[in-house]
Amino acid sequence: MALTRQKPRTHIEEYLYRIKWRFYIPLLMMILCGICLYKWEKSKRPLFITIFTILPSQSGASSGMPTDLSPLSYILGSGSGSSGGDLIPIMTSRMFRESITDDTILWQGKKCLFADILIDSLPKPSAFEQWKKSLFFEPSGPPTLKGKIAKAAKVLEKDLIIAPHEDPALMGVTKITYENMSPSIIQLVGKSYIEKIQTYYKDKKTEKTRKLYEFYVNRTDSIRRELDKRMVRTAKIEDEDKYRVFARAELPKLENQKESEILTEMYSQMLAMREGALNDYLKDAPNLQILDAPEPPFDVTPPKPYLMLAVGIVFGLVFGIFLSVAKLLMKDVVSYIQLSMQEGEA
Repeated sequence: MALTRQKPRTHIEEYLYRIKWRFYIPLLMMILCGICLYKWEKSKRPLFITIFTILPSQSGASSGMPTDLSPLSYILGSGSGSSGGDLIPIMTSRMFRESITDDTILWQGKKCLFADILIDSLPKPSAFEQWKKSLFFEPSGPPTLKGKIAKAAKVLEKDLIIAPHEDPALMGVTKITYENMSPSIIQLVGKSYIEKIQTYYKDKKTEKTRKLYEFYVNRTDSIRRELDKRMVRTAKIEDEDKYRVFARAELPKLENQKESEILTEMYSQMLAMREGALNDYLKDAPNLQILDAPEPPFDVTPPKPYLMLAVGIVFGLVFGIFLSVAKLLMKDVVSYIQLSMQEGEA
């Protein structure tokens, strides 16, 4: 009986042959990757998303004197004009974010550092992340105050998107998008951002009138102190000259009386100027209009474990096929390189 000679396989047939007889490798990788991605996605918490918008207002006079004249504008700088676009570089700056995370606020009945609240809301690091930290000798000691503030500011930078509104009809409106796994943290961050930027915007728009008002306040207080000194001096002169009858003894008293009258007139004028400066300040004081507040209901993005299962299966199939033919593929690559080198020498 004659032996039939087997026809040599082509490259494509050789690859298919390897995949066929090593089918268990793609199958195993599909199962492994699918389960891992499914469990990883299943362990996630729902992600809450809020969008709030603000619009700078040029004529938002307050009904009384503001109680919070924060020095934030002196830190960040100030100017004579502002618009929604001017606020975006301020709100996205590292200094502005750190001014928020450095605040101490009342949280769940206790005074807490904003940075601590934000860091505690982060998901706990996985075993792989902890192993990576130990592998690269990352410091694991207690963080410093500056370190916590900087870390929380980076968290805000990652989860916050601040940009002009894309709708042309809402020109000048600033759109802020923030996402977090805790609805209470979303409300806290949104409220803090709005309060901080309102304070900065008010300080920036009223810088000139505010400084003029502060000047008149300091000046009237100074004149008031001088008047009080003159009153004490008048009382001393009257006590000393009670039994004197000489006309020259009246000179210090008359001189002090004249100075007191001048100071009283100056004090009255300064009080009137101070009231006028206060009215100008209140007229200039703007407010930011909150068009959409960071309040529930929020958009919710739930975990999608079945989608990740499908992604894992597809990835495992591709990776498993690659492993099945890796040896043959490397052999072909080396042969191609050698052939190219020979052709180049020829």
